[in-house]
Amino acid sequence: RPISPAAASNPAAPPASWSARRS
Repeated sequence: RPISPAAASNPAAPPASWSARRS
């Protein structure tokens, strides 16, 4: 999974979380 700016901004939040929200 590619590292998105959102992930870097929210390292505590799981990638799948913002990934599903972004989708």
